[in-house]
Amino acid sequence: MSEADILKAGISAFQSGDRAKAAALFAQVVKQNPTSEQGLYMLWMSVSSPEQREFCLKRVLAIN
Repeated sequence: MSEADILKAGISAFQSGDRAKAAALFAQVVKQNPTSEQGLYMLWMSVSSPEQREFCLKRVLAIN
């Protein structure tokens, strides 16, 4: 699957309320492309721990 396909699947899972699946998909995007702003931002929206959320936002800010 391409990065765009994984992002679409993650967004779909997030919109249906399956945050765990969405987080796993967005983490896959970030693993494949550590500078994916959209992947990190969507991962930030999907994870619940403050540490994970902070990490994602700091990476987004560092990239942009």
